[in-house]
Amino acid sequence: MNIFQQRFSTGQVVAATGLPNATLQSWLKRDLIVGHKQYAPIQGGGSPGAHRTFSFFNVMEIAIAKALLGFAHVGNGQIGDMRPERRPGLPYNDACLTVLCVRQENSVVEIWKPKSDLFITARHRLGEGFVVLEINPIFERVTHRLGHDYRDVLNFAYSVGDNS
Repeated sequence: MNIFQQRFSTGQVVAATGLPNATLQSWLKRDLIVGHKQYAPIQGGGSPGAHRTFSFFNVMEIAIAKALLGFAHVGNGQIGDMRPERRPGLPYNDACLTVLCVRQENSVVEIWKPKSDLFITARHRLGEGFVVLEINPIFERVTHRLGHDYRDVLNFAYSVGDNS
């Protein structure tokens, strides 16, 4: 089954992301999780018995938000000039590691490959002191917990012209 067309329950989101249900409900009530409107927004909820369902993009948004709560790193260095296509909410397909660098309201998505240092580009664009989040392990964990192999998901996402 195509993970991009599946809908996931709150229980599945909690299991896949490791976020406590109470925290997820709090984030939803405060509109902190807005959903990926272009591909598949959060559906349902808002009244008793109206169960919410989430798209895979929603699940990744929540997983990344949770991960941002506890991982930080700073550094400097250099990154290559070539940047392949990247689908929204997914890591780069052929990159060794996709990282999200965040400083206040600004962010940069970069590629890290062995013997390279991505921090000079991120520092140039964001300034000193930023959070770095490794997207690949989050993506792999979420897809596994949702019953999919991350390699199959990436191959499908990048082999089809437009998966929306």
